[in-house]
Amino acid sequence: MSIEGLIKKIKGLSRDDIRKALAYQFNSTDTLIEKINDKLNSDSAHAEGQRLGDIETEIDEDSIYFPEAPEFCEHEFKIKRIIEGTSTFNQEIDISDHTEHTTDTITGESYKYNATVTEEYTCDLDKLNQEQINELITDISEKDFVSLGDDLENAKPTIKVLSIELEEQA
Repeated sequence: MSIEGLIKKIKGLSRDDIRKALAYQFNSTDTLIEKINDKLNSDSAHAEGQRLGDIETEIDEDSIYFPEAPEFCEHEFKIKRIIEGTSTFNQEIDISDHTEHTTDTITGESYKYNATVTEEYTCDLDKLNQEQINELITDISEKDFVSLGDDLENAKPTIKVLSIELEEQA
């Protein structure tokens, strides 16, 4: 079968089927936590002697959803995934004692943020040979979505974080 036949089969998949197929193809939760923490650190105003304490970030795996069906352009398809999490931390403030040449750290305010991460998976089916296309069609026919996701790796897809939105909670 051709790439066009494969595209038709992919378009016929439900969002749940796609979620199952691509469950392990996006960034890991550890990677997302690291990216959220990096954004918190880069967005925070670091006044002299002030910094963020240990950041506790959790990803809510039940929040994962695909807001739309895959978007096709020629033989390339893209799909977005949204996942949510929360981050909490205390502000830490360093106070210098110039007479004793020491620095004490005190804990300041506590903060909590909700994080929403949007990722995009892009797969160019032109990178597949005929045997790989046939394997993907077989995966879809057999409803073997884990294998479908694994076999899509042959097309060397790219996964990028489009945005990380942080909303401070009162």
